Amino acid sequence: MIIVDFFVKMIVKTLLPEVELTNTQLNILEDVLAHTKRLLILAPPKWGKSYISAISGLLFAILNDNVEVVIMSNNSKQSKMVMGYIKNLIERSPLISQQYIKEHFSVPRPEFSDDKIVFKNNSKIIAAHIHDKLWKNVLYNADLLIVDESVIIDDYKYRNYVMRTVKKDGIILENGTPIMKNHFFNTYNDEDYKVYEIDYKLAVQEGRLSLKDVEKMKSLLSNTEFVKMYEVKFVDDEDALYSHESIKKAYKDYNNFKVPYKESVKMVIGVDVARFGDDSTVITVLAYSPHKDKYYIRRIKQLTKKELSSVVSNVSYIYTNYSKENMYKIVVDANGVGAGVVDMLRERGYDNVEEFYAMAKPFNKEKYENIKTEMAFILKKLLDDGKILIPKDSALIDDLINIRYDYNKYGQYRVIDREDKSPDYFDSLLIALYGFKNLLNLNENDIS
Repeated sequence: MIIVDFFVKMIVKTLLPEVELTNTQLNILEDVLAHTKRLLILAPPKWGKSYISAISGLLFAILNDNVEVVIMSNNSKQSKMVMGYIKNLIERSPLISQQYIKEHFSVPRPEFSDDKIVFKNNSKIIAAHIHDKLWKNVLYNADLLIVDESVIIDDYKYRNYVMRTVKKDGIILENGTPIMKNHFFNTYNDEDYKVYEIDYKLAVQEGRLSLKDVEKMKSLLSNTEFVKMYEVKFVDDEDALYSHESIKKAYKDYNNFKVPYKESVKMVIGVDVARFGDDSTVITVLAYSPHKDKYYIRRIKQLTKKELSSVVSNVSYIYTNYSKENMYKIVVDANGVGAGVVDMLRERGYDNVEEFYAMAKPFNKEKYENIKTEMAFILKKLLDDGKILIPKDSALIDDLINIRYDYNKYGQYRVIDREDKSPDYFDSLLIALYGFKNLLNLNENDIS
């Protein structure tokens, strides 16, 4: 690491002698040059997100033959700004302008324009944007895709246009400020991405922002705006059931969690059975460690086949695989087709199968509309108290952050499922958690 870091510093000093980078910027550049596949930068305004992205794109193109670097943003002005940084860097570097550019750029030509730069090694940098009318006629094949200010790009165009710009084994470098929870938030929670979080304190420490300017902005912005833009934190919606901070802590603690050797743990398999459309069958194995007094997910499995026999076979396989570790229960969503899974498992001799009905009466009838809502709030308490650990599974996290709540006409809490799709991962976790109802003292009037 030290050798690579020294190498990167020497590259910058040799090719861009007038450029001074902070340690964080050097680390980002190092990751790009080391072909780290997925990178995300969260930083305040004026920290230099676009600038380090420009430097990374330029040096990547120079040091690798026959590669394509694509700069993608919400509009042409933004992309051309990043390209302007690159052109300025080239103009300030005699070595690059003389040795690497295909033709001298003092005369406008296709090899060096606002939209494209071609190098002698046949690498090129292209500036594009999602509103380009020629998009459908242009096929980009990026080895490095730079998504500048990704957070302001429309979700649909991000999924269907931007992500199709990069090669299958290409590098993606995204940057932005967490001003909203869209695809940018999902990327932040994607375990494939290495995330750089630069808040105003680090920015001031590294000399990228002045404390005086930050304090001025704090006086001008609302507290929520300041948290988003300068503390670089995603802010929870008012009706969100689960806080992002508790979810984040749960998956960070999960990575360091170890069960004491030979400890006898209780385990429950929760099965949310697909009904129709885009629903998926999701199986969650949830365990409880008495020594640590924590619940933790052992496994999550999504099934693409919707045949009930396939569901039963997978549950049986998982049960057998974990049988030595005191498999406690199998809990199945018994609404609709799930009843068939219950019957088939019992026919195979599983006598610890329990049925779950989401709309059934809760234990605390005054407080919750149904048992699903009650389990959802128990999960919230466990997350807030750090008593349940989850993997950094993007599908599960995406479900959790999209669960809302309100009150019915009787003043009871009620959970609102996400509108865009069925929260199968969330449901499967709740079903597994229900299997621990005795341990959770759910036979008592109120545990929350």
